Amino acid sequence: MIHLTKCCPPENGAVYIVPLGDFHIGAAEFTERAQEKLRGYIHWILDRPNAFTFLMGDIMNCATVLSPGRPVEEVLGSTDQFELAIKLLKPLAEKDRILGAILGNHEWQLVRTTGSRLNRTRELCAALSIPYCGADAFVTLDVSEDGIRNHRRLYDFYFVHGYGGGRRRGYKVNNLAELEHNADADVYVCGHVHDVVAFRKEKVFREKQKLQLHKMLFVTSGSFLETLSPLNEPDEGYAAQKSMEPICIGAPRIRLEASHNRDRDIHVSI
Repeated sequence: MIHLTKCCPPENGAVYIVPLGDFHIGAAEFTERAQEKLRGYIHWILDRPNAFTFLMGDIMNCATVLSPGRPVEEVLGSTDQFELAIKLLKPLAEKDRILGAILGNHEWQLVRTTGSRLNRTRELCAALSIPYCGADAFVTLDVSEDGIRNHRRLYDFYFVHGYGGGRRRGYKVNNLAELEHNADADVYVCGHVHDVVAFRKEKVFREKQKLQLHKMLFVTSGSFLETLSPLNEPDEGYAAQKSMEPICIGAPRIRLEASHNRDRDIHVSI
């Protein structure tokens, strides 16, 4: 596991983290509407100097002949997927708004199937000059306000792409809760499940001979796949074949309290 530390200057007493992942560029379900939705999130981050993102994996679909979604079903080839990913994410990288990126299972299946080190996530990070973090990452964010003496505020994040194919939200919540065993963090973020689920938890701990409450946030990072075809038309997509419920396109927005006049706090909008 890699550890990154990043200074994120607050504005109006807050810093925002918007984890982005599961674009699946190249898949037919990454539609024009899904792209526009993603661009909206990117522009929201760029318009706010106190907003940042972390890339959660499965940016590209990377289908192989052994994948459930095979290359013949993709609308973009591997090179075009890579080039579109750079085009979409370059404005964020140029403004130093991407904290890092982790590997998704779709990018990993390309490595596993080809028998080489064809790691598209690593290549994307090199092209964008952002940190490549492997499978998971522990990231400490310093959101301290400038000019305030004896005030330093840190938040620890644990990012991982995730695993498993359970459909029910109870399964997703249970997998998310298990991340607490991997690292001691304030915020746990998981991708892969193509849904936005969030819950909070508090734990008692001792600090300087006094009991304190440690507030934690657990959240999944959503996706940008439009699995529901136009209504009143035949649907041959994988979601219809597997009787999957429609996916709500989008990502969570995490707000970190940075003001020295307020207690540490974490909020999430989904």
